[in-house]
Amino acid sequence: MPTSENLALPDERERAGIAPASAYRVSQPVWVYRQGWRPGVTLFGSERAVSVRYRQNVGLGTSVDTVLPIDLAPRTEPDPYLDRAIDGQAPLEEAVTNAV
Repeated sequence: MPTSENLALPDERERAGIAPASAYRVSQPVWVYRQGWRPGVTLFGSERAVSVRYRQNVGLGTSVDTVLPIDLAPRTEPDPYLDRAIDGQAPLEEAVTNAV
């Protein structure tokens, strides 16, 4: 499985190995390319793009962005800040589902 260390830059990735946007599910752990590969989770997607929450390169803050599949890759490594529900809050998948 890919890790941030062995993922190629988006323009250097093999196109056949890039999953389409529609393949990503809500709350799926992913790597997001934003000036380097960052851990993230998917929020929702469409046929062409995926909205993700990802960690910044400095600190614990997060950003939300809509990205194309070339800038995403599945992530198996846990991230303690993105992959758990904050005490008193619903898990991300439940929160997104209830908001729609």
